[in-house]
Amino acid sequence: MPLYDSENKLTGAQKIDAAGGKLFVSGSQKKGCFCPLPGDESTVYVCEGWATGKTINEATRCKVLVAFDAGNLLPVAEQAVRLYA
Repeated sequence: MPLYDSENKLTGAQKIDAAGGKLFVSGSQKKGCFCPLPGDESTVYVCEGWATGKTINEATRCKVLVAFDAGNLLPVAEQAVRLYA
């Protein structure tokens, strides 16, 4: 899964293996970066994991920013406010 910064620059990626193991590609920048799921931007959701984000996206048809882990939720939420408020 790709990671993008608030300027839509690719900053890294996370690999998920067949067993569900997750690993960021060496050199990936994560803090404040996210995997965007496209949708209506009248409401933008921020969540921790991709499966949760995909579920929200399909249920609401709204844009979702996947933060990848709990420690990145606040930095991504701050970016969301800056970009979409």
